[in-house]
Amino acid sequence: MRKHKPSEVPSILRDAVRKAILDGLTKAEIERKHRVTVRYIDFQRATLKAEGVAVPDARRRPETAEAIQALADQGMSSAEIANELFVSVGYVNHRRRQKKCT
Repeated sequence: MRKHKPSEVPSILRDAVRKAILDGLTKAEIERKHRVTVRYIDFQRATLKAEGVAVPDARRRPETAEAIQALADQGMSSAEIANELFVSVGYVNHRRRQKKCT
């Protein structure tokens, strides 16, 4: 895949990334869905903020902890859960230790 400067990215992709940001997707979800870099996502977030648009938090969704618990209860491994929820294995393990789920 060719690397583009932010000014060279097709407007359709730019608009899709901006919509995903405003829809509340995490950076990891946007990165995987649209195959763009985190740097590009951060650039678009900054551009939206400069335009006066309220940009939601990009780190994690609040329901992620509950989803980790539910998937762990189904017997999924930390790696499987991380892949399913687009979070790191370290975060899954952290939440599992915190919730004492197995």
